[in-house]
Amino acid sequence: MTDFYDIYGKETKENKFLVQKLNRVFKMKDFRKIGRVDEQDYVEWGRRAAGFAGVKYTHSMMESWKNAWQAFFGVGYESRESWVKKTLAFSSMENKIEISRAIHIALIKCVDLDGDGICSWTEFAAFVMPLGVSEHDAKAAFAIVDTNKNGVIDEMEFAEAISRYYLDTEPNPFENVFGVWAKRTPDNHFLNAKLARIFDMQDRRKIGKVEARDFVAWGRKCAQFANVKFTDEMSQRWKNAWAAFYGKGYEGKRDWVKKMLEFGNMENNIVIGKAIIVSLFKCVDLDGDGVCTWTEFAAFVMPLGIDEEDAKKAFEIIDLDGKGTIDDMEFAEACAHYYFDPKRSAYENFYGVWEWDKKPPNLGRQKATGDDFQDNKGKRESTSSNAQTAVSGESSCCAIQ
Repeated sequence: MTDFYDIYGKETKENKFLVQKLNRVFKMKDFRKIGRVDEQDYVEWGRRAAGFAGVKYTHSMMESWKNAWQAFFGVGYESRESWVKKTLAFSSMENKIEISRAIHIALIKCVDLDGDGICSWTEFAAFVMPLGVSEHDAKAAFAIVDTNKNGVIDEMEFAEAISRYYLDTEPNPFENVFGVWAKRTPDNHFLNAKLARIFDMQDRRKIGKVEARDFVAWGRKCAQFANVKFTDEMSQRWKNAWAAFYGKGYEGKRDWVKKMLEFGNMENNIVIGKAIIVSLFKCVDLDGDGVCTWTEFAAFVMPLGIDEEDAKKAFEIIDLDGKGTIDDMEFAEACAHYYFDPKRSAYENFYGVWEWDKKPPNLGRQKATGDDFQDNKGKRESTSSNAQTAVSGESSCCAIQ
């Protein structure tokens, strides 16, 4: 078979996406991070699966996992390079899906912990979560595999989905069988950069997390910039906005960026995004009159480190009808395009004018440098003075007591 694998196991432009998928799942199974997936890795996978499901790991289960390793890898194909080459060669066969389905029966015997012939949600979670997949992503994957939507996965559904993951060369929902997969490609590199930028702006404690308290602190600063009282009701609005944009489990940068990229891949992302962003508009509209004035917008973005000049440019971009105020739909439209547009547009300046190519984002964790929303003293005093100057010219717009 060596010649066959050498001829048909090469990476090409046509199978590049498949290579990405194979490399991804190989790394997930390489528990020891040594560049090999041996029989003992599958045995360990099975042990962890049993632990997740709260069942005893029997000798029979262990043998099932060994058989699955033999079906997927086998002696001589433990390394990533040799295994990927072998799988690519197999993907070139005309009857690959039919043969693969039969092979994957070996794997469902491992997943079907109680031997009833079907895979429940609990069993599927125990199968993928030891690979590092979150519960949220595991549920999304389960919904994809359960094609008839009866709440369980039979052996044919399972075999079909796994086969499609390992053999399909074009993107489709089955690419998410091992958890939802947000691929960082040239198509979303710019979107990555925008998301990383706004995360860093909102992570004012520089701890690599944005929590509800950060949004509350942001809201408090907004009120100070606009010279209005920060009420309990305002605090709750900011908490609601945080829950809409982040939520439990997505406080960290990588998890949040991944979540947003996945949402951005949805066909109706802008429409859904607008509905979500209404929660943020309620925070910005300090006097509750249904529109955002220049003063309110300045109070919204300047606490994030945006100077008055850049804030004004952003305001003009969002104010599509040129009336001097921003309504909820203009705000939601612009904000949604910032978070979900993969290509450059005027909306990239929603949070102030931005020259992204001159300041590449840092996706890693940053060292803490201060308390909530504590900026450089001189800059803070300067921006606060600018905002309050604006307030004095529009005091009637934000006269909340």
